[in-house]
Amino acid sequence: MATDGTTTDIHVAKSIADTLPKKEKEAALGLDQNAVKVVAQYRFTPATYRGTPIPYRMTVEVNYQIF
Repeated sequence: MATDGTTTDIHVAKSIADTLPKKEKEAALGLDQNAVKVVAQYRFTPATYRGTPIPYRMTVEVNYQIF
């Protein structure tokens, strides 16, 4: 996270695509791309140290349920 509350350096740490057969892998990779787009839109209150905003790293888990 940047000092202004925006997200930076977004990447997928763990993908379900790694566990699926080749036929279903493309759909799962599409969900990964969508998760990155969604997290890029997040806005947070920045972390502070002695009242000054500082950059920080965090993990965000995105779960999809398909019915």
